[in-house]
Amino acid sequence: MTDGVAGGEYYTAAKAALHGFSRSVAHSLGRDGDLLSNVALLGLTRTATNTHIVDQVGALYADRSPLGRLLDASEVATAVVWLGSVANTAVNGQVVGLTGGGVGV
Repeated sequence: MTDGVAGGEYYTAAKAALHGFSRSVAHSLGRDGDLLSNVALLGLTRTATNTHIVDQVGALYADRSPLGRLLDASEVATAVVWLGSVANTAVNGQVVGLTGGGVGV
């Protein structure tokens, strides 16, 4: 999940709810074999629209990541596309951390 931050109670609670929802969907519909349910937990990801945030706090997140950098949107997209593809036959009811090993937001 997330480390949580002061003032982020609603955001963190909503993310936890998504995890529980995904697990319930996996249990309810997974045996049909046609549906896998997962949550992508993103770290701060460099995109064209969030440069102001990355400029402000990007170095802090990068320093906390084992990779020592932020992920690019294309790296996150590759993993999310795989999760939703026919190549994924077993990852179900999981929170998949797409953070470079660091903290999700």
